[in-house]
Amino acid sequence: GAPGRRLDDGTRRAGAVTAYADDRSIAFSLRASEPQLAAQYGTAVSVIGDIDGDGVGDYASSEPFLDLPIDALRSDLEEDVGRVAFLSGAGGADIFDVLGTRTGSRLGRALAGGVDWNDDGVPDLVSGNPGDSPDLRRGAGSVTIHSGIGGSTLATYRGRRGLETRFVAATRGGPGVLVRPF
Repeated sequence: GAPGRRLDDGTRRAGAVTAYADDRSIAFSLRASEPQLAAQYGTAVSVIGDIDGDGVGDYASSEPFLDLPIDALRSDLEEDVGRVAFLSGAGGADIFDVLGTRTGSRLGRALAGGVDWNDDGVPDLVSGNPGDSPDLRRGAGSVTIHSGIGGSTLATYRGRRGLETRFVAATRGGPGVLVRPF
């Protein structure tokens, strides 16, 4: 990922992702479908595993500083909501996206894949959201497990106190991922 990349149209810090083949040649390069100033597409990139059933490992790329409209009737934007794109490893096509739900949550600032949380045979994705404010605790952060089938939320672990840095480790343990705050 190159989150600070300026695009050909001049959009600053919109970001891009480049995938390389085994021979180190560029397989494909991607940018957000609707690039936004300073959204920083490619901040985190993670291999997930094969989620679309084509036999090729897929991956995710985040855009944690993406701003989204508050609703269809207003032009105001919620800042730094974030987006995670689930992408095909066979060419980079967008499989589906997951959008953040709160201002400042910065969905996908960190990503980790390759874990089957719900034992359905499809790998899932762990997303770190450092600016999330669960239960109105400003900046407490959260970790979300997204399904490899459609991106629905399988589990969320919330920080305990606002404005406190949280370190979270995800490890394989038993029937799913064990997420522990330190």
